[in-house]
Amino acid sequence: QHMTTYKLYYFNLKGRATVTRNLLNLANADFEEVRYAVPYFNIEGAEGFSEAKESGLFPYGQLPVLEVTPEEGDSIFIPQSHSIERYLSRKFGLLGDTEEAGAIIDSIGETVLDVIKAYTTAKGAGDEEITKYFEETLNTWIQRLETVVAKNGDSEWAVGSGISYADVALNALFDHFDNQDAVSASLENAPRLTAIRTLFKERSAGFDHPNTPM
Repeated sequence: QHMTTYKLYYFNLKGRATVTRNLLNLANADFEEVRYAVPYFNIEGAEGFSEAKESGLFPYGQLPVLEVTPEEGDSIFIPQSHSIERYLSRKFGLLGDTEEAGAIIDSIGETVLDVIKAYTTAKGAGDEEITKYFEETLNTWIQRLETVVAKNGDSEWAVGSGISYADVALNALFDHFDNQDAVSASLENAPRLTAIRTLFKERSAGFDHPNTPM
């Protein structure tokens, strides 16, 4: 049987590798990780990031990077978290059954990035903007996403009949925030998203993620 193996290089953080880890686990892929230490945050992990970076191992000198090794042929190194996510989603059949479904799934992934980017902007602007974000901005986006997934008929997932990249990205969004009480409040009027979150938590219960605060 043709077996591709994977090696994920990132820091010993959840961060920008959360979705990738979940995709690899969902597919029961044959993968290993190198989780580098983050001395700035006093987070222990593998040593050697600077040396690996200087050697040219990472195409753009940053992480995450996914090393893909086919059964025959040379390994390739894929940089950029969202490029990795889309590659794995295509590889594992998590981009829908049609081109149209794939486009909706991809649009949910892009929207998740917008919501997170708005949060980053609010955090940079101070406490007042953070409060406004959780009271207004997040609620608005959650309702927009709820409207999109509610169009998926009787399915328990976001798009189509099975789990997809959209569901993985949505759950990464819900878990992204320090203020989980605010997330729960935003989801009170979003029954479809709440159900997806519950279902995904059950599906991913045994997945291994760093036990670090970020």
